[in-house]
Amino acid sequence: MLPTVQLRHVTREDVKRISHWLNDEEVASRWFGHYACGDPVHRGYEPALMLNANNQDWARVFDHNRGHLIFSIYAREEGHIGECQAVFDEHGDVEMSLLVGRRDLWQRGYGASAAIQLLDRIFYEYSVEQTWVSIPQENTAALRLFTRLGFAPISEAYMCTAMNGSRLRATTLVLQSADYYSRKLPPTASQESLSPIVTVTGLPGSGSEVVAAEIARLIKAKFFDRNIVESLSERLDRSVGEIRALEASYTSVWARFLRAMIAPWERYGALDYSADYMGVFPADYYLESEPFDFLTKDEYLTGLKSVIRESVAGAPAVLHEYGAPLFVPDDRPTFHVFVDMPLELRAQKAQFEEGVTVENAFRILRRADREFISMHKNLIGADPFSNTRYDMTVNMNRLSVEGAARMVSGAMARSAGVRRSTAHRTLQPA
Repeated sequence: MLPTVQLRHVTREDVKRISHWLNDEEVASRWFGHYACGDPVHRGYEPALMLNANNQDWARVFDHNRGHLIFSIYAREEGHIGECQAVFDEHGDVEMSLLVGRRDLWQRGYGASAAIQLLDRIFYEYSVEQTWVSIPQENTAALRLFTRLGFAPISEAYMCTAMNGSRLRATTLVLQSADYYSRKLPPTASQESLSPIVTVTGLPGSGSEVVAAEIARLIKAKFFDRNIVESLSERLDRSVGEIRALEASYTSVWARFLRAMIAPWERYGALDYSADYMGVFPADYYLESEPFDFLTKDEYLTGLKSVIRESVAGAPAVLHEYGAPLFVPDDRPTFHVFVDMPLELRAQKAQFEEGVTVENAFRILRRADREFISMHKNLIGADPFSNTRYDMTVNMNRLSVEGAARMVSGAMARSAGVRRSTAHRTLQPA
């Protein structure tokens, strides 16, 4: 089975590692030969210069250049391991390039996994007719990888004369969109009998809830979002106000401090928040000799797990938020997605959709991010940014909602096909 990788937005720390890797001549030569002729210029940007670039220049290269897509490659266990790029030419076709900078991870399938994810983006989001690569003939590992992915050689050309006097040649390989679509593997009969579950987690303002709804529409699945709280209310025989109060009391440092000092803190969360739903209770209500029965964290989590498992029983389902990756059944095919978007783009989106100033948008989103992280870590008990939780990260800085949903659907089909494949060895790593 291919290892799990994610294509993420490039950070300055990523560029620093790229710059370090490219100081190694052997690693640099694997960058599809762009360094094979002694050319010191990195494709798309110069790492050493980009490290000190201002925010405007950074956004121009990595955020707003639709003719040149650049992604960092992250592995589930290893972190940042490389970079891949897609460059649109004057005909609307795409040239791909890819580098795994960690030598210890070569020949282990990480390049194949990253290439497949990039191909999904190219063909499903941008409706490209063909994509191509130009690989030095000395780079036999890359030639073998792309041949197994379905690329066909169409030409050879002289590149240059290397510093040692040898003449370097490159092979150009092409993959047509029709050939790529035909290689998508259908599920087996046993997989068809088990309906899939997709979970979608996303940063506030990233549009993750809209992406989740579109995925549900695309794969004809039931969609569950914040309406889960209504089922949870019925299961626990608690009001919606009590449930929202408990959730709200886990979203700030101040609330956690008070909970540590005063027990049970759930009482104060309920008093503070439930008035919006049930009205303010008379003060003497809480002075009765018989204590009030407040909702607890353990009761909440037990009920949430039960509600989620009952909701997805027997049918395809897409769940948004609520720490769903932790609560879905283990005996069903699952695919966990994280929706990402840079803070700057989320602020622009909020400014356009809600009519707030840029300054207010940043302030609101930063607070929402803190609450999002706090609720996941302190109530649900999971790090929302952990690489081990997700099968795929969707970066919405260059994707439409429809394109993101199609990409997830295609990745699900690819993931199922690769895991079960014994006859289709072309999808296995070199």
